[in-house]
Amino acid sequence: MAVRNLSYAAATTISIPTGENGVQRLGIEVSNNSGGALTTFVLSARVGKSTTFITLASDAAGFSTPVAPLIRTVGAPVTLANGASALILLDCHGLSKVRVVASAAVSVEASLG
Repeated sequence: MAVRNLSYAAATTISIPTGENGVQRLGIEVSNNSGGALTTFVLSARVGKSTTFITLASDAAGFSTPVAPLIRTVGAPVTLANGASALILLDCHGLSKVRVVASAAVSVEASLG
C-alpha cells in the first residue's frame, strides 16, 4: 500500500488494516518531500476487537529506542525535516488496525509507502 502526496497542514489520520486478513509485518517509509518539518507523528494500534487505540510511539525517544511491537526504526518521523525520510518496521501480530497521525505547522507534502 502506498499513500502519496498528503497535505499535512492539519492532523491527518491514516488507518491500515492488519490482523488475520491483513498484514503481519508492516514497513512504513515516511518521506517529507517539500515544505516545512513535521511537528507531530503518532503511531498507534488497536488490539483485537478493541475500539481503543494504544500509542506505540509519539516522540523521538519512542522511535529511537523501539519497544515491541516496533521492530526497528531508522530516523524519527516526529520532526521530519524537509527532504528527509524515516523507516518504521512493525510486527502486526495481534493488532487489528494501525493508525498514523501526522501534522505540520505549514502545509507539507509527505508520502507513506
